[in-house]
Amino acid sequence: MAETWKQRWQRELREVHGAVDALLAKKPTGPALRTAVEEAAKLPWFNELTYRWGPWLWRTLREDASQRVALRPFLLGHFSDGAIDAKGRFGTTWALGGKDLERWLAEVDAADDVEVYRHLIQGKLRGAWREFNAQYRKLLLERINAARSTTEKQNALARFDFSAELDEPTALTLYETYGATSRKFILERLPWRNAFWEKLHQLALRQRDDETAWQLYRRQADAARWEKDVRALITTVRDGDTLVAEMEKRHPNHVGDAGPVFLALAKERGGAALPYLQRHVRAIFPRWGIFGRSEGKSLEALVRLADENAWTSLWARLLQSSATRELWNAEVKRLLPADVKTLTVQHKLQLLAGAGGEWNFSGFGFAQVQPLTDEVACLMYERAPQLLHGPFRMHLPLDAPKLLAKVLAADDEVLADTFAARVGIGVWHGGGREKAMDALCAHYEAMSLTDGTFIRRATNALSMMPAFAIWSYDRLLEANKLARLLFERSTPLYLGDARLVRELLESPQIHVQALGFRVLAIDDPRAVAMAGGMADLLGPTLLRPLHRRTRLKAFAALERAALSNESAAGSLLSKMKDALSLPDRKYPKEELVGLIGKVLAKWPALRGKNEQPRIFRPSTSLGVNGGAA
Repeated sequence: MAETWKQRWQRELREVHGAVDALLAKKPTGPALRTAVEEAAKLPWFNELTYRWGPWLWRTLREDASQRVALRPFLLGHFSDGAIDAKGRFGTTWALGGKDLERWLAEVDAADDVEVYRHLIQGKLRGAWREFNAQYRKLLLERINAARSTTEKQNALARFDFSAELDEPTALTLYETYGATSRKFILERLPWRNAFWEKLHQLALRQRDDETAWQLYRRQADAARWEKDVRALITTVRDGDTLVAEMEKRHPNHVGDAGPVFLALAKERGGAALPYLQRHVRAIFPRWGIFGRSEGKSLEALVRLADENAWTSLWARLLQSSATRELWNAEVKRLLPADVKTLTVQHKLQLLAGAGGEWNFSGFGFAQVQPLTDEVACLMYERAPQLLHGPFRMHLPLDAPKLLAKVLAADDEVLADTFAARVGIGVWHGGGREKAMDALCAHYEAMSLTDGTFIRRATNALSMMPAFAIWSYDRLLEANKLARLLFERSTPLYLGDARLVRELLESPQIHVQALGFRVLAIDDPRAVAMAGGMADLLGPTLLRPLHRRTRLKAFAALERAALSNESAAGSLLSKMKDALSLPDRKYPKEELVGLIGKVLAKWPALRGKNEQPRIFRPSTSLGVNGGAA
C-alpha cells in the first residue's frame, strides 16, 4: 500500500534529522566530509536544518583548509533563513537555533567572514520584520562609528550589503564617511515612498558630486517640486543647450503626467526645448477613467501647438506614443483631403505610421501600434491605397468590415492576405471577427486550385503570421475555420511548387514550419525529390529547440531528404550525429538513432570504420583427433 502524504512527510523528517544527527555525531573530516554532506543534502528539507549543521560545518572548514575551497560554496548555497524542527513545526533559523547561532555569529564576526556574517545577520533581522529597517540602520551606524581604519569601514558596508531601506540621517552619515563611493549603496536603498532628502542633495552639490545629487533628485522629486523647478529654469536659463541640459538633470524617473509642464516649456521657449520634449514624449500618456481612456493633460493643446509651429517630428511622436486611438485617427483623417498627394501631407502621414514604443524582454517583446478605425481605413483606401499597402499596413484593424468588403471586392492580394494572416491566428470571435472569418474563407475557397492561385495566396498569408502568435495549435484548429483551411486542408496542394514549401520552412511561425515538414513527409515521389533540395533548411532543425511533436515531424521530412540522394544524406548525417550529444533529456534520441540507421543502410558509402556490419561465422567443431568433424 502506497504511503500517504502524511506518512511521507513524517518519513522525510525522520530521514533528514537522522542524517544531520549522524553528521554531528561522526564529524567526518578530509575527503569523507564532502561525501557525507553532499549525500545529506540530497534529502528534502536539508536546507531548513541550517541552524543545526551550519555552525558545525563552518567551524570544521575553519580547521580543515583542504576542504574549504570545495565546501564553502556548499555552505553559502544551502543556507536558509527558514527552519523546521523534528516535529515538523516551521519557524526561522534564529527562532530554532537559539544561543548556538548567537555564538556562531560572534565567531563569524571575529573571523571577519563577511559573506557568512551577511547571511546570519539578515536572518536575525528578519525575525523581527516590523523593526527590520530600523534595526538594520542601527547596526549599520554602530558598525560604521566603531570602524577605525579604511579596511574596517569598507567591511562595515560589505557586512550590510543586502536589501533594506535607509533614512536621510543614516544616508548623510554614510555620505559624510565614504563620500561619492557610497552613492551606489545609498541609491539602492532609497525608500519606496519618502520625502525629498534635501540635506543630502545639497551636501552632494557642495561636494561637486553632481551624479549623486541629481540621481537622488530624479528618484525622489515629486511632481510639485519638479514643476516648480522647471518653471524657474524657463525664466532664468536663456541659452537653449544649457536649458536642455538642466532639464535632463531634473527629469524625474517617474512622473504622473508631464503635459502641463511640457506645454508651458514649449510655449515659453519654443524650438530650444524640442530636443528635450521629443526625448520624453512618453511622460504624457492617456489616463483611464470610469468612461474609458482620455487624453493626457494638455496633450491636445501641445499637439496643436506643435502643428502650428511646424514641429513635425514632435507632433508625430506625441500622436504615436502618447495619444489615444481616437485622437490619432482624427489627425490621420484630417490629413486625407483631396490633395493627399502633396509632399507635406505625404510626409506627415508617413511620420504617423509605425510603432510608438517597444518593450523588449528575453525571447519576446511588445510594440505599441495605433490601429485605424474602419471609417479612416476606408477613406485611406480610397484616397491613398499605397499607404495602406506600405507603412500603414501594420495599423490595419481586425474590426473593419467595410474595409474588408472593399478589399475582397477588389481582390486586393496584399491586404486580403494580410487580413487572412491576422484573422487566421485568432481563437476569439468577438468584435465582428466571425463575419471576417466567413468572408475570408469564402474568398479563398473560390480561388482556383489548378493554376496554383489558392496555394500561392495561402502561402502569402501563412508567411505573414508572426512568431509566437499561436499559443495552442489544437485550440486554434478547433475554433478557427480559416486556420483549418490554411493549415490542414491545403497540405497536399504544396507538392506542385517547391518554392512555396521553402517559404513555409523559412517562416518565423513554428506551426507554419511544421506545415512544411508535413508536406515533405507525404508518401509521394514529388515530396522525396523536393525534400532533397531543402537539406540546407532541414539540417538546422536537428539542433534547434523544438517540441517533441514538431521534432518528429521534422524527422519525417529529414528522412525523405536523406533518402533522396547521397549528397543530401552526407550533409545531414554529421548533424544527426552531433544531435546525439545534446543534453536535452526530452530529445527523441531513439528515433534519431533509427533515422541514422536508415541513412547508413541506404548509403553504405557513408558508413564510418566502426559502422561497418560485422558477420560472425559459426565456429568449426573438431573431431577426436583434432580433424574436422
